[in-house]
Amino acid sequence: MGVAAMVVGTLFSSWMQGRAQQAQAEAAARQSEQNAQIAQMNADKAQETAERQDENNKINAENERRRALLRMGQQRAAIGASGVTASGSAAAALADTGYAINEQTGMGLYNGRQQVDNMLQQSTDFQNQSNFHSTNARNYRAAGKRAMMNSMLTGAFSLASNLYTGVSSASQKTAEATGM
Repeated sequence: MGVAAMVVGTLFSSWMQGRAQQAQAEAAARQSEQNAQIAQMNADKAQETAERQDENNKINAENERRRALLRMGQQRAAIGASGVTASGSAAAALADTGYAINEQTGMGLYNGRQQVDNMLQQSTDFQNQSNFHSTNARNYRAAGKRAMMNSMLTGAFSLASNLYTGVSSASQKTAEATGM
């Protein structure tokens, strides 16, 4: 009965130790999964924000271009009303206005694109964080399974060495019973 109790006790103790390690790994895996979900939500949000900003940039540039073209039209009307022909300095003023329109809207689009690119990079960074946390969760689960296996194997080997060594209690009892 003593040997059976020792076998059961050793294996149960090993199982409990492995189960505790596996539970810790599972808790860490759940935390990593939660972090992955948060990072994914942040990535999605940053992506949506970038898309909205890109659309807003295009609308704002078009609105600015229309306002500038309206000013240019007012300049043409003022030149025509003054009786000056659209040549010489009047033509230069109109050309300068056209150039300024293109330059201003181009810079607005460029600056807006830089903002959108930064937002897209942030989205990519969040996506990478999500992937990192997902990988960690898988690794924690695998580590928990390995910890359980190691604990059980350690218990089994410990049990085997206690049962089958020359100084084990079982071999001592056998020796006493036979009178050796």
